[in-house]
Amino acid sequence: MAQIDNIFEEIDEQMDADKAHKFFKENQAWIIGGLVLLFVGLFAFVAWRDAQVKENQALSDKYIAAHELDAKGDREGATAIFQTIIKEHGDHGYGLLSLLSDAQALAKAGKKDAAIARFEALAAKSSNSPIQGMALLNAAYLASDDDGRAKGFLAKIEPTSSFRPHALELEGLLLAKAGDEKQAFARYQEAIQAGASGHLQQRLQLRIERLTGNF
Repeated sequence: MAQIDNIFEEIDEQMDADKAHKFFKENQAWIIGGLVLLFVGLFAFVAWRDAQVKENQALSDKYIAAHELDAKGDREGATAIFQTIIKEHGDHGYGLLSLLSDAQALAKAGKKDAAIARFEALAAKSSNSPIQGMALLNAAYLASDDDGRAKGFLAKIEPTSSFRPHALELEGLLLAKAGDEKQAFARYQEAIQAGASGHLQQRLQLRIERLTGNF
């Protein structure tokens, strides 16, 4: 009985092999074509990945070189590199970092309007990113001598942004400067409730203590 079973198994295996051979013969063009596409796609992906790595490395080297020039006092040389990165790779991570670094350098040099323009451009390019809140906050600080303009920047900072507590503190400072200590007090409290921590929280608590009992 076992011998008969073995014969049937051999017949089944032969039939399966014949079916597989027939299927391959009928569809060999599609099968071979699919394998070719698979390998072409794989090689293309590897080539693209290598190109991305090389591009990132090149941008990193340029970005570091710009900072080194800036540290040495060669502001024009640093700006030229930053501007090249921004122009050619504006939406890339290093493009955004270059825009940020350039804006900060302009602010440090006292070129307030140019710095604000850079921060505005950075905020526009970094929508839905933590960088956007930071850019808007910096623009607001630089424009703090113009309450309306500063508040306009602060209003654009999302409630969920990690920079929201800082924005509320600046709103409070602007209100206090305008003589509205009650609303300033409320903003400081709101900033703490929004998640202020560390030195910011300590600073806000001190501001609240100074205003307590004034109204």
